[in-house]
Amino acid sequence: MDKIESHPFWGKHSPLAQLSYIPFLLGASSRLSIAIMSSAALSWVYMLSSATILVTNRFIPSIFTSFIHVLICSFWSLVFGLIVYFFSPVLFYEMQFPLIFTAVLYIISGIGNSLEVDTLSNAMKKTVIQTLVVSFIILIFALIRETFGFGALSLPTREGISEILTSEISSDLAIRSIAATSGGLMLLGFIIGFYRIIREMLVTYYSQREKN
Repeated sequence: MDKIESHPFWGKHSPLAQLSYIPFLLGASSRLSIAIMSSAALSWVYMLSSATILVTNRFIPSIFTSFIHVLICSFWSLVFGLIVYFFSPVLFYEMQFPLIFTAVLYIISGIGNSLEVDTLSNAMKKTVIQTLVVSFIILIFALIRETFGFGALSLPTREGISEILTSEISSDLAIRSIAATSGGLMLLGFIIGFYRIIREMLVTYYSQREKN
């Protein structure tokens, strides 16, 4: 049972197990290009925030721990935003919401608090795994939404979002509702529903295994 609860994908801290992740999943998966940049932002903020917290933990009074953690991840989120802005102002405006929410996700994940009792290698390993799990989910979700919603795929460039692999036929056949927020919410609902069914099956299996 503990094996499931602590699992980065099937556990209670999984992005698909928490409602607080839904706004980010919807915003970051609207286009593949946004999902790619959001994944980069997650990697940047998660890794640098964890490294900074590990270095500064001994100097932070316990009463200010949560506040300092918010400042640290917000700072690295801001730095990443500035880098994107200097690379492409258009792309920066396209991904403002996912970028702002990245710092919030780091706090919600509880990684910063767990660093206080973990070793350096174990802490960074957990950070990398958590980043990969969230990035994988939004990239797969974006591929589904953009392919069937726009009939194309997009990549981030200096000019903003550039579409690739597009055609008039695929555009005509595209299910536009999936690309919209409401359609994405419905699709996410189906995915979470299947996820919870499989998770309950795993929980039941491991519970019976422990009893035997």
